[in-house]
Amino acid sequence: MTKFSKITVVFLFVCAMVFTLCACQPAPCTHGGGTATCTHKAVCAYCGEEYGEVASHHWADATCLTPQTCNNCGATQGEELGHDWVEANYDTPQTCSRCGLTQGEVLEYVETFEE
Repeated sequence: MTKFSKITVVFLFVCAMVFTLCACQPAPCTHGGGTATCTHKAVCAYCGEEYGEVASHHWADATCLTPQTCNNCGATQGEELGHDWVEANYDTPQTCSRCGLTQGEVLEYVETFEE
């Protein structure tokens, strides 16, 4: 075999190996589908890997008895508001202006007589 033939064979062999290695590599996944939550990244519908960032919490407002609470994962932040009591009167007992809870009794009407 001539020197030129040997170089050609080696060149063709190297080209064939490079082509084989490049052709066998899967194309990188472009990731799609899935929905991220506040606790997990989205899961790709094509390859099954997590991708992107976790989503932010979806906070429900604090109430008299509970702090702000995430509707998705149940995480809490801050403090409960506590009741905001409006004093009882002759028609209604003591009542929370936020949640409507009542406690106690209506005020009694007491007649006073003047002599």
